[in-house]
Amino acid sequence: MQYHAVLMVVHHVTPLHLVISKQLTTEELKPMQTVMLRKMKKNQSGIIRTISVAGELGRRLREMGLTPGTEISVCGRAPLKDPVAIRVLNSILTLRNNEAEHIHVEVHNHGALKNSI
Repeated sequence: MQYHAVLMVVHHVTPLHLVISKQLTTEELKPMQTVMLRKMKKNQSGIIRTISVAGELGRRLREMGLTPGTEISVCGRAPLKDPVAIRVLNSILTLRNNEAEHIHVEVHNHGALKNSI
C-alpha cells in the first residue's frame, strides 16, 4: 500500500515567530501496526491499544499500569524468549509470554514521527 498525498507537519515555536515544517515520507505515512506484546522485538515501542483478558489476570495487569493508551517499550528478553522485560511508566516490569499475549500494542514506525521535528 503506497500513499501519494503529501502531508506537512507544522510546529509553531511561538505565535509570531519561527514556523518549522517537514515533509513526511511515504514510510512515515504508513498506518501503524498492532501486534501482541509477545511478538514485539527488543527496543520496539508502542502504545497499548487493548488488553484481551478479564478476571484476576486482567486486574493484575491494570494494577501494574498496563492500560490502553499507555506507552511501553521492550527492554529485553530472557535467552529462551520468556519472560519479556518492558518499560512502562518509568518502571521496568517482566511478563511471561502467556501474560504478554493478551496485550495488543500499536507499534511505532521506527520512531519516525517521534523524532521528526
